[in-house]
Amino acid sequence: MPTIQDDPSNRYISNHLPVKELAESPSVLLLAALNKLVADTPPLTRVSEQDQFGLFGGYIGISGLLLQLSSKYPDLKIQDQSLKQWAALYLGGERDATQAVPYPLIGLVSETVCLIALKACLSDDETDCDKFLLSFDAACQPIPEGEEDRWDPELLQGRAGALYLLRLVRKWVPARKEKIGDCISDIAERLMQTNDYGARSWRWKGRMYTGAVHGDIGNITQLVLSKPNLAPRVEAHLKRLLEMQFEDGGWPLHSNRDEEATTMVQLCHGATGFVYSLQALRPYFPNLKDEIDTAIKKGQSCIWEKGLLKKEPSLCHGTFGNGLALPRGPKRNHFLAWSTPNAVAQAKALDGEMFADAHYDWTYSVPMVYDLSSIWTWAVCEEDEPTMLFYTDV
Repeated sequence: MPTIQDDPSNRYISNHLPVKELAESPSVLLLAALNKLVADTPPLTRVSEQDQFGLFGGYIGISGLLLQLSSKYPDLKIQDQSLKQWAALYLGGERDATQAVPYPLIGLVSETVCLIALKACLSDDETDCDKFLLSFDAACQPIPEGEEDRWDPELLQGRAGALYLLRLVRKWVPARKEKIGDCISDIAERLMQTNDYGARSWRWKGRMYTGAVHGDIGNITQLVLSKPNLAPRVEAHLKRLLEMQFEDGGWPLHSNRDEEATTMVQLCHGATGFVYSLQALRPYFPNLKDEIDTAIKKGQSCIWEKGLLKKEPSLCHGTFGNGLALPRGPKRNHFLAWSTPNAVAQAKALDGEMFADAHYDWTYSVPMVYDLSSIWTWAVCEEDEPTMLFYTDV
């Protein structure tokens, strides 16, 4: 086994190794992963409260995963059922008491909003869509002057996540495109209002994060993908973020702290989330094209050097998400070769700490659990620039 990097974080494997080849076909790995899903994790008849954390952390994320893959693989069937049919089955099941939270959730861990969103997507019914839009009535209202905003800005709990969900439903219920667009405009305006229209960073839990899930680049990404004509209004803010990049290609975790070196390389924080974001944003910022291209290349260099993570392979913080952010070819395949079921089993047998679970008791979290993350990975890994599920995939 290679040695684990001898630093306080102990997060990644030293990647000065011969490049490994992906010996197994992604299509074979995808079919195996899907068959394993329906065999080992069949649709539940009852969803417990602890598994009600929306698309990102909950059981219904499986439905969202299969729904999105159904548009890429419309003819693929598992046990004579299409992926969209499986998506509907995984959305079913009675629910224990809905998760109780002390503050309003409208993002990707809101069970209530995500459940209504997926029902609308699967039914393509305008009435279901209208019920979904009602979820955002209060969040669309102007923030009273002098009052603190009730809603978080970021992807999991707040307005950035609401924008993703609105785009998702707009894709699957096109008849409500205009009405959804009105809601997007209102949510986007409120999100812009909370950072003084790009003059400063957003705050989440009292901190000014830079990254994709909780911070500035994530909020900008959701704003522009949802409403492209906002790009000129956030261009200066994006440029500030590009200028924060470290020489090694990473980014600071916070915009308001004196950080001097890369500490995390994953979707939530660091170069990985920035690469996915910048690849999606590049068409909307022609004035920053050269800067964005340079930042992506430097970010991918950082991922290559420091992104072969010891954590469980996953989309959020593991070799799946990091590998898909690398250029198509030998480097991406090297990361994915470390991440096949056989490779993971061999690594764990040699080192009991290697690829340890890192899903924080979110048993069915698609972005955090190996088996579920692998399905998206094998489905998109042969694309030139794969998008990230529940982030830039719509």
